[in-house]
Amino acid sequence: MLTFSKGTNIKGDLVEAIVEMDYKKTHVFSPSKQILVIHICNDEGRMGAGFAKGIADSFPSVLERYRSLCRNNFNSLGSFLPCYIGKNVYIGNMVCMRGVFQPKGNPLPLRYEELDKCLAKARNYAESINADIHMPEVGTGKAGGDKRDIENLLEKHFFLYESGKVLYRDWE
Repeated sequence: MLTFSKGTNIKGDLVEAIVEMDYKKTHVFSPSKQILVIHICNDEGRMGAGFAKGIADSFPSVLERYRSLCRNNFNSLGSFLPCYIGKNVYIGNMVCMRGVFQPKGNPLPLRYEELDKCLAKARNYAESINADIHMPEVGTGKAGGDKRDIENLLEKHFFLYESGKVLYRDWE
């Protein structure tokens, strides 16, 4: 079962994290253990809304590496791009949206098959660096995904993950 917590903003304000029923207070971008913060991105190299915008605004080098991936890779869907930002923190860009949300033209940019692949890659990467996995609640806003389908994928990949797992809700 995934644990959920209330967070504040992405720039490292103090957040309360529930990890396996232990209450911990930490700065999300100054942890004592390595963490991998994963989130969903589109395949157009745009981080203009939601959690991705916070990352783009706070960490321009992460945005530039992500844009480079999208520019240089004809089909970046399914790509996972980890970026070390310092202080034991990695950002994991999961490219699993085809384009961006448009009410009439693209109401469901999230691609579940690509999310499935990205979550597997994120878990493998986190295991390789012995990191806790952190993420915002993903895929149900502009990505257009179904909460239950996404939760099923999260459980599939992270239920037995030995390290910590934290999902932030209301992070803005």
